[in-house]
Formats: sequence, structure tokens, C-alpha cells
Amino acid sequence: MKVLFPTNEIDNYKIKMALIYQRSSPDITSRVFNYEKQIIFSWYLSNTNQEELKGKDFKTLILSSDQDLVVPPENAVILHKLLPNSKLIIFKGAGHALIYQIPSEVASAIRKFLE
Repeated sequence: MKVLFPTNEIDNYKIKMALIYQRSSPDITSRVFNYEKQIIFSWYLSNTNQEELKGKDFKTLILSSDQDLVVPPENAVILHKLLPNSKLIIFKGAGHALIYQIPSEVASAIRKFLE
């Protein structure tokens, strides 16, 4: 649970997530999670992907959160350094699902970026 939601919100979602997990196949759930994790980590470790992005001059908003355990904020910093015309915002207290956890803050950041 700490992967998606920060500790202070775990109790609110624990029962919901347990019910969803019970309805899914543990074997499939585990395989999908491990596959996604492998893709995420391999992308950021790949020099090829970084070289493709390096120096691209398109306006980019990068949103991350300080408690994201799926895609750590350090990865967002790497992406920000590769894209000179990017803006990086790291939200405090949110996990990986920040668009669900802090939708108003995310919407506000996107709105300001697009103005």
C-alpha cells in the first residue's frame, strides 16, 4: 500500500485495496507488477532513452511526488536535467497516485503551466 499512497492515507484505502486484490489472481497481479517495475527501471537506466531526450527543446511539465515509490522523484530530476525547457514540480506528501490524492494541486499546476 505504501507504493501508491503515503502512510497517512493507508488506513483509508486498506480495505478497498484488499478487496480488489482478493478479486484478482495473485499470480497475475505479481507478474504484472514485476513487469511494470522492470520497464520503469530499465527506461531510466537506459542511456539510449536519455540520449534521445537530451537537449530536446520542447516545453514539458514534469510532476512527481516525494513519496512515490514506483517512480521515485530522483527519476523526475534526471528527466528535468535532460530537458532544458522543462518545469519540475515535486509535490510533498503524495505517493504515486498524486492525480487522485491531490487533484486540485495537480490541476492548478497544469493550469499555470499552460497559461
